[in-house]
Amino acid sequence: MQLNFIEHKAFNLTPYILIVLAFIGLIVSVWFVMVPYISLKNEVSSMEEQFEINGEAESEALQLEKLVEQHEQLSDYISNIEEGLIDHIALVDQLIAFLPNSSRIEHLHYIQDESIEVTMSSARFKDIAIYNESLTSQPYVTDVSFRFMERSNEGDFQATYLIVINSDKWMEVVQHDD
Repeated sequence: MQLNFIEHKAFNLTPYILIVLAFIGLIVSVWFVMVPYISLKNEVSSMEEQFEINGEAESEALQLEKLVEQHEQLSDYISNIEEGLIDHIALVDQLIAFLPNSSRIEHLHYIQDESIEVTMSSARFKDIAIYNESLTSQPYVTDVSFRFMERSNEGDFQATYLIVINSDKWMEVVQHDD
């Protein structure tokens, strides 16, 4: 028989089990905190990228909007010029229509908004007076100033007139003809 005077104590596993459970609890807690943190961090970086893309898209949209505004302004400007051109072409046609048969326009120049300088030439002196009378009888012509007259080397008479047009009355004539 052997006697063992050293008392064997039962090995207590409880503290070790508690430490392991605490460690597992700590890992689970860290996992529950880190997963949403990483997810939020990814969302933030995704949102920052989207913010940059949206900023670039916004600047492109603003540039396109400016281009559209410029296009509309230029279109309006061109339309106004075209309308004015049509009116001016009709006015030039009228000024040419008043010329006597043997006469022609040598030079036509817009001086101001409503003033036109016309140089006509004719073989007959009488045609200069007829043209002047035709111009003064028009309702849209407010003033006809005879500038000068000369005889060219070919023997034709050249006369220059300054014609002041009332644009409102001219528009009435154009609208009445349509």
